[in-house]
Amino acid sequence: MNHLVNLMLLSLMLCAPFHLARGDDEAGELIARIRAVGAEGAGSAAARAARDALAARGPDTLPYLLLGMDTPNTVAANWLRTAFDDIVERAFASDPRAIPSDELLRFLLDAKRQGRARRLALDVLTRLDPASPDRILPPLLDDPEFRHDAVAYAVAEGDRAATAQHPDDARAAYRRGFDAARDADQVTTTAAKLRAVGSPVSIRQHMGFLTAWHLIGPFDGPQFRAFANAYPPEREIDLDALYDGKGSKVGWKRYETPDEFGTVDLVKALAPADDAAAYAYTQIDVPRAMAAELRGGADDNLTIWVNGAKVFAKEEWQNGTRLDRFIVPIRLRKGANQILLKVCQGPAYVDPGMANLWSFQIRLCGHDGRGIPVEH
Repeated sequence: MNHLVNLMLLSLMLCAPFHLARGDDEAGELIARIRAVGAEGAGSAAARAARDALAARGPDTLPYLLLGMDTPNTVAANWLRTAFDDIVERAFASDPRAIPSDELLRFLLDAKRQGRARRLALDVLTRLDPASPDRILPPLLDDPEFRHDAVAYAVAEGDRAATAQHPDDARAAYRRGFDAARDADQVTTTAAKLRAVGSPVSIRQHMGFLTAWHLIGPFDGPQFRAFANAYPPEREIDLDALYDGKGSKVGWKRYETPDEFGTVDLVKALAPADDAAAYAYTQIDVPRAMAAELRGGADDNLTIWVNGAKVFAKEEWQNGTRLDRFIVPIRLRKGANQILLKVCQGPAYVDPGMANLWSFQIRLCGHDGRGIPVEH
């Protein structure tokens, strides 16, 4: 019963953003001085004095410091972190009960706050009660900062149920973990565990990988010029056309990658090539207009057009294809939408024994990283 009560209280806290119940003008003014510190140490003397004044205060100042650390200014956040640590250590040495744990928990549960500051709150709560993570983290499956932790708890719960020969409970726990998982390791792990208890799942569908493409290439692009060169597919999409490619005529070919994580190996799909460019084209259908994201990467570099408009271009040679390396916000219209990719390939490596890889991986998802199912 206590476990259920804790989950209910956490659910209520998750619905409300963190705010302080009372004001502390002095703490706010000191924090503002620190957050005003500029590049190359500008204002650091005032920041140091403010930091020392904050560090001398009591534990009631800790929530203010957490709010102060909720900033992209890492220099200011580091100043505030040292004051936070000093207060915490002094409180643990004298009276840990003086630490405002309820306010730290509310801050931790506010997903709009900076992840590093939220982790700091969790560290303090764990020192106060080592069992705190077991109560706090399991429900946070949709929290971008604590998602990985929560998925790990779901997997552990499923493992315990499987060991106890309760397959329905194991499936339910693994399913929670799989539905929330976003990184490759946890997606792979939870999918394998679901399959082991008789629940087939699709990683491709869950992550939104685009796997069916029309491919064309290679086009010649010596001396790293392939990225800047505009080849015929940038001017027209004619799936029946032939063009002058690198050493021969090239035409579009239909290709569906067998890779569960959607990686298209252009060396296998087209041909080995150096100093080159290739294009991939697909059409997807969605039931309504929507905001979405294209996430992916390429070896070597990547350009993306959606419905004829260039939405992304990154010239960065000798890069590997990695999950969600780039995140590109897009708008999709109701019905058919066209996606065109350009993937370049650099010169051969000096070491002839080193393979010159050439590939890409693209997925369509919402802002939370959950795949959007489409026909394509």
